[in-house]
Amino acid sequence: MYGGKNIKYKSFDFIFVHVIWYTLGHSTLDMYCICNVIYIGYQIRKITYKWLIFCEFWQKYILLPPLPCHEVALIDKSKHINILLQKEYIVGLVGMGGIGKTTMSKKFYHLFHNQYDKSSFLEDVKSNNINDVIKQLIYDLCGKRLRKDEDINKEDLDKIKQCMTSKKMLVVVDDIYTKVEELTSLQFLIDKGAKIATSQSRVLMNCWNWQTLKSHVKVDGKVVMKPLEDKQAKEIFMFHAFNNANHVATKDFENICMKIIKSCGGLPLSLKVLGSFCAILKN
Repeated sequence: MYGGKNIKYKSFDFIFVHVIWYTLGHSTLDMYCICNVIYIGYQIRKITYKWLIFCEFWQKYILLPPLPCHEVALIDKSKHINILLQKEYIVGLVGMGGIGKTTMSKKFYHLFHNQYDKSSFLEDVKSNNINDVIKQLIYDLCGKRLRKDEDINKEDLDKIKQCMTSKKMLVVVDDIYTKVEELTSLQFLIDKGAKIATSQSRVLMNCWNWQTLKSHVKVDGKVVMKPLEDKQAKEIFMFHAFNNANHVATKDFENICMKIIKSCGGLPLSLKVLGSFCAILKN
């Protein structure tokens, strides 16, 4: 008994140290001190191991991109994307602004990211510095954190390629714009002819313009986001206007709501904004 605890070792390290210590003629007090040091080191290793497990769990399951309060018809679409990704290395979501490409990408990431060894969600690429985006990718997939002022070198990009090739990775690239430098900087990731494209890793990209993606995504990997149907659109509007997707309004107000819903053209973002505005004015 040392340090008030029973020490259990899976090896003979403790016995070996004990025998050597007495062979060299040291006292029992010295032995007591060294065993306490060994015990403390053992406990530190246990705590460190548990902390690493917690950090991995936190990053994989807790630090996920946020989803909207109310979802409509996202699960079936996510399953369809997952089926396509089983056949294609890259799948591209296309559609006009506000139609729900980012929300769709987030929902897919929530549902299927745990089927991969590691994953990375690169949100709103067009609004961020491309170097910062690549640094996040390096950290998410390779575990290497680069400083803000640190340059990205070829070794870092090669490391991403190696990870993508040797393991099963998922990368979601949200909102690629039409800037040439964005696609050029991500060429190592989205090149259909690269070795990565034959691995188990997969890439999901979304963009409002198919012309931007068509040289990187096969036609079979193209998913066109369509406007919501009237019933789905009404559900989203009612949720944001009345905090209840199944709210039943008076006949006159129902007609007004349907006119607003029709004017939104099935765009989820427009329905959310106008529904929230009506929530302010509903009294």
